[in-house]
Amino acid sequence: MLLPLTLGDISEQEDIRSEIAVHLAKTSIKAENLIMDDIANFLTSHVIADQGFEYREGVGFVTHRNHSERNHMHSEEDLRIINDIIGLAVK
Repeated sequence: MLLPLTLGDISEQEDIRSEIAVHLAKTSIKAENLIMDDIANFLTSHVIADQGFEYREGVGFVTHRNHSERNHMHSEEDLRIINDIIGLAVK
């Protein structure tokens, strides 16, 4: 459920892909390894912020990635809310 709110740095790509693969293996999806690898690669590519992050005081981390909930163009209030939700999820 939190995947749309998840965003990782490019340096974390292999670790993120590994975690996604572990969680996919625990689902009820039954597919060949090749297909599961493709799904893991697809999901990983959508959570990597190759543009990196920027920290804004009073807001939290933002990115320049267009399809991110933490896109720098969103209002400061929306960004604060998203960062608060992400913070709660990781506690």
